Amino acid sequence: MQLFTLSSSLAECSTYWLSLLNIAIGYYVIVKGFWTNPNKLWGEESENYRNFLTLRF
Repeated sequence: MQLFTLSSSLAECSTYWLSLLNIAIGYYVIVKGFWTNPNKLWGEESENYRNFLTLRF
């Protein structure tokens, strides 16, 4: 019983950190893309960014 609660709390912690990592990666990609090429966000590749965001979050 004790082991089960420990593993479940570990799983919750790992999913929390994974979601945090996903958000960080998403922001990094957007910021990096925006600084390297601002037209990317508003041009034809904006749909790719939107798809990436919906995939992540």
